[in-house]
Amino acid sequence: MVYQLSMVTASTYMLGDTLSVFSILSGVFLFFMGVGAYYFKKSKNKYQSLESIYTFLVVFGICGLIGLFFIYAETFKSNVITVWMVWIVALVLQCILGFLAGGILPLTNACMDFSKDKSNALSKVLSFDYLGSFLGAFLFPIWFLPVWGLFQTIYLCALINLLNLTVYVVVLKRITFLKISCIAVLSIISVSLFIHSSKIEDRLDSVIYEK
Repeated sequence: MVYQLSMVTASTYMLGDTLSVFSILSGVFLFFMGVGAYYFKKSKNKYQSLESIYTFLVVFGICGLIGLFFIYAETFKSNVITVWMVWIVALVLQCILGFLAGGILPLTNACMDFSKDKSNALSKVLSFDYLGSFLGAFLFPIWFLPVWGLFQTIYLCALINLLNLTVYVVVLKRITFLKISCIAVLSIISVSLFIHSSKIEDRLDSVIYEK
């Protein structure tokens, strides 16, 4: 949820039409959540799929917002090109994010299939999912955005997803050298970006307002 709100907020900065941007991007995000849920429900290797989703969500958090700002900065010479390019990139990012986010719920539920009471397991997964969405949507405008800013917020979410991935790998005893190396590299990158996020955001803000 916080990823999605951060991307939509950044898009409104660049495109200006807040209502249209928010409505269209949110609709695309929700639609692809459904696509992702349907696709990953048929996954044969649910554990590997869930690991991949969390990994890609971390990479998305690291690269997505910077990529959107980069496209805007590189296409500023033509207002028409800038608008269309930002729209295209924003829509593609929402498709990817929605697809990945949609896969988490059915895969998490599938990983809890060992429970005797499957309906109870599903209700718990849904409860935590909706609670997390509520907290993200509630705290984003009153705390994350005004206090931390877009980049520090999105890098924090990347770190949380990285923590989820680490706990998942450790608890299910799916530890390998490759996974530990990947987690270590992503941790270094995410922490470094989180520490320097204010400088990154100030620099990119200056680029936008200059253009």
